[in-house]
Amino acid sequence: MKIIVTGAGGFLGGALTTRLVADGHHVMAIARKHRDHWWQCPSGMQVLDKIDLLHADECEFAFTSFEADQCYHLAAAMGGRAFTHGYDAACAMNAALDLNVFTSFRGGRLFYASSACAELESGEADGLYGEAKRYAERALQAISSDRGYEARVARLYGAFGPHGDWKPPRAKAPADLIRKALEAVGTHNRIEVWGNGQQRRSYLYVDDAVDGMIATMNAGSRALMTIASDEVVTIGELARECAVQCNVPTRIQFVAGPVGPLDRTPDTFGTKAVLGWAPKVSLAEGIARTIPWIKEQMNVARVPDEA
Repeated sequence: MKIIVTGAGGFLGGALTTRLVADGHHVMAIARKHRDHWWQCPSGMQVLDKIDLLHADECEFAFTSFEADQCYHLAAAMGGRAFTHGYDAACAMNAALDLNVFTSFRGGRLFYASSACAELESGEADGLYGEAKRYAERALQAISSDRGYEARVARLYGAFGPHGDWKPPRAKAPADLIRKALEAVGTHNRIEVWGNGQQRRSYLYVDDAVDGMIATMNAGSRALMTIASDEVVTIGELARECAVQCNVPTRIQFVAGPVGPLDRTPDTFGTKAVLGWAPKVSLAEGIARTIPWIKEQMNVARVPDEA
């Protein structure tokens, strides 16, 4: 099958393209960054780098360069709480990027990677990032119907793992807390956590996220899917798990900072019933798999450039 992946230079995009190529698909990978700066760039696929999908002409060029059956649209300005709290303009511009992609696609089916931020338990969106995601969900339904292709949408909760951002402001909580724990080893042995640590969250290992996206794309149902783990922890519990696995004496210091909603827990019952999908990797195992990669990146970052 011929498949386009936008945001291919990012964390989820890199994991997804790696899987699709391994499964024998003909993949066109699109990203704004030069391929040398992608987190993963597997051989055996076509690459279209330095394409800014915010520009309608570049987006149109990208989608007319490759006749695709499917498109996974993952490209977005995104990051952890530090990013979604502090970069409103970039988050808002995601809506323009999404509209360009939705109107340029000429294949059979498009998958849109939405977010848990699109709707909280209160019914409101989480900041401008969430507002843009919720708008895009509705816009895609209208545009896909008008343009004659099928749409699939899934809200992803807290994907994490190797080959992703591990430094602020783009690092999400698991990677950020692993970094803090590794930095604390043998020094101050202290991990700072924003807020009081009682925020409840769900995190999903990257391989399970990729499985969920592929299952959503290939499902017969057009229903909105929730790609998430039922394993819910507080941020304080997550910090302690990272500290234990990094062999840091547990000393959590709660400090002021953006914390987001108190409770963001998923309802996955309907998604599991429709897709026959469920996560396989526990939070503890996912952290264990991620620590060596972040440790390696930190060691590389400490090596001075040669003169």
